[in-house]
Amino acid sequence: LFIGHEKSFGPAQDPDVGTNAVGSYRLSPNSHFSLDVKQLQDGKLFPELVLERALDREEQAFHRLVLTAEDGGSPPKSSKMHITIQVLDANDNHPVFDRPSYGARLVENSPLGTLVVKLNATDVDEGPNGDIRYSLSSHNSAALRQIFAIDEQTGEIRVQGNLDFEEATVYEIEVEAKDMGSPTMEEHCSVVVEITDVNDNAPEVILTSFSSSLSEDAPPGTVVAVIHVRDRDSGEQGKVQCHVSPDLPFQLRKGLRAPVLTANQQPVGPGARCLLQRHCLSLGSGQSPTLPPHHLAHCLGRCQ
Repeated sequence: LFIGHEKSFGPAQDPDVGTNAVGSYRLSPNSHFSLDVKQLQDGKLFPELVLERALDREEQAFHRLVLTAEDGGSPPKSSKMHITIQVLDANDNHPVFDRPSYGARLVENSPLGTLVVKLNATDVDEGPNGDIRYSLSSHNSAALRQIFAIDEQTGEIRVQGNLDFEEATVYEIEVEAKDMGSPTMEEHCSVVVEITDVNDNAPEVILTSFSSSLSEDAPPGTVVAVIHVRDRDSGEQGKVQCHVSPDLPFQLRKGLRAPVLTANQQPVGPGARCLLQRHCLSLGSGQSPTLPPHHLAHCLGRCQ
């Protein structure tokens, strides 16, 4: 209803005439309605209820008023009418999340179905106007939609694809909550998911400038190979140490950009074979690495 809307009531009946007939009306005190009394040509009075302030069901669903009619006799007589006004719901409130943004942290390679976070939105409207459905916003990429899914009724976001720290360390998911009213009203929030790295990648060794053959009288310091080592894991789990077995006639020395494998002071005997040992460092917390601690690679060169 709009401000100023009027609701008419029929005049009160009084068989008396003249000054003993109905002479006035009054309305019980309230914050939303006033009383306008009009007079017909025959002198009868009839009351009209006037809306002075907008109604809000969420503030007050029922208004109970008392309309009193009083005659002009002495002593005056009166009669009361009880009026109950029920305010019907309109879809004038949008859903509200209990926080503007959510955060979560997951380990990469988390199993499918892992719960990321449970969202919660409320709508103070009633019925379909307060019934909420959750969905991933259209602003999310197709790739993200393949990794995460949301239950439209519970607001639970779960993993449905592969999480790989080496592909993405953080995901930002845009979520919307819509009510079922007409017109529909909606609200948005963001969920930031941080991915924690695990030691799931083995170090990789790439030999460049590799000598496939080496004379047995090669002088110490002769370069056999330049070694490039990398590990896609992060932090301590991505640090790699290279070692050459001490019983072999080779040594590693620091090069300009990468370790260099060279002949050492020992003579290189026929049939010798190079064994390069790579170590995956264990976690600083003392946890065991997820990969075996040693990975062996053979230099396929031979000594002549």
